Amino acid sequence: MELKEIDYSYYCFLQEALIDLDAAEVLNDKEIYSKSVHLFKQSVEMSCKYLGLLWKIIPISDGKKNIGYILNKMFKDFFSINVLKQIKGQFLFKQFENELNSYTSLEDKIEYLIGEITTTLHLEVIKRKESQTPIDSMITFYRAMGFKDVDIESLEKKRGNEKFEKEIEDHRTTVNNIGICVLCQMFLSFLIWDNIEDTRYPDITSSKTSMDNYSKSSVITKNLTWFFNIQRKCLNMMIDFHQKKTWLKSI
Repeated sequence: MELKEIDYSYYCFLQEALIDLDAAEVLNDKEIYSKSVHLFKQSVEMSCKYLGLLWKIIPISDGKKNIGYILNKMFKDFFSINVLKQIKGQFLFKQFENELNSYTSLEDKIEYLIGEITTTLHLEVIKRKESQTPIDSMITFYRAMGFKDVDIESLEKKRGNEKFEKEIEDHRTTVNNIGICVLCQMFLSFLIWDNIEDTRYPDITSSKTSMDNYSKSSVITKNLTWFFNIQRKCLNMMIDFHQKKTWLKSI
């Protein structure tokens, strides 16, 4: 699947994700932790669904109706599509899943997730050597990904065109950012799907409310602001990616 085949019609999911994140931050400031965690979880679900719909991994009928779509499964499917398969995407997903599952305590899992996200934020999907022009770096990337010769030839013809070189550099940055964002969203999907206690309903067997699952000292709560910041970075990257859709479709 090439970038120009992507469907960009699901921006409303990003808008919902932003609203949920804003609300989660307000509730966290008011120390209503369970509902803050709940809306953070909703924000991550919305942004992950945006990616799943964007790359046609989640069926359109599931986008709104199937709220139980398992995000971890979505990323397993995501990393098996042609482009990501060529950069060992499936191996990357399985390696991460096995490593995360090797930890038994939530504290260790959170520490591992934070470490992986921190590393990811410094990645480059399309690398550029000092001696390379932006177009040269893109040609190298396209060849490694097995793109068609016609796509490469169109770039080669525009070598040295200052305006086009700048546009290609913007494109390289955008693709790097969305690659980073996809990985961060994968990590966050495991956090919210497997490691968050009930945030919605009371437990009638013990007369406890959802607030009893969270306090200022809870491991999730203590790290919530950090995860908020990562989610906002991801949302900003995805919004930028969406706004550049015209350029991406023309590649």
